Amino acid sequence: MTLAIQLIGKAKDQGASFRIEQGEIKVTASAPLPDMLMSELRQHKSELLAHLTGADRCLACLCARPIPTLNQRCSLCQSMTCALCDQCTAYRSCKRSN
Repeated sequence: MTLAIQLIGKAKDQGASFRIEQGEIKVTASAPLPDMLMSELRQHKSELLAHLTGADRCLACLCARPIPTLNQRCSLCQSMTCALCDQCTAYRSCKRSN
């Protein structure tokens, strides 16, 4: 598990949600996050941004694990599928994924 996944998990456990707006991470929560956690999030902003935008993992699948192993061929489009989530690597164009 990467540091980004761990930090996002900690924040989500505290009720936080993340979104990207104009290349910036926006964190919202029903109550303020602990100062220590906010400090960690700020310190590792680039890793978090890479994870949240998909830059640290296979862009073809939707699973959280970085750079997953490809498994087999999609029955509809013959693109490879992720061994972890079975998502087709052509998810933007494959009818199976829509």
